[in-house]
Amino acid sequence: MEYERIATCADRIKEALYIKGMKQSDLCRLTQIPKSAISQYISGAFEPKQDRIYLIAKSLNVSEAWLMGLDVPMERQDRKSSSPSEPVLSEGEKAILELFRQVPEDKQQLVLQMIRAALGNR
Repeated sequence: MEYERIATCADRIKEALYIKGMKQSDLCRLTQIPKSAISQYISGAFEPKQDRIYLIAKSLNVSEAWLMGLDVPMERQDRKSSSPSEPVLSEGEKAILELFRQVPEDKQQLVLQMIRAALGNR
């Protein structure tokens, strides 16, 4: 099945940011992609490579194909993994991971130490 490209990646990133109520800086923090690169993607100066398409789509919770401008649903279809190397996270685990990603990088080790201390596993 072939899909027609109906929008640019830049248009789709802008649209998803607007719909999700996010800023470029939020996307940078979640993806760890430099702000200069995100700005170039949004301006249309450059198209993100596949590894960054994945990071952006995952952070915006949209389909990679939709993000690339294809005529497909916007909703992300998360693949369930039966592989032990890719465990399926529970909703609580996803919430913790999302919160941890919002912690500034210089404070993440402190958060991990606090969790270990709470568990008694220093």
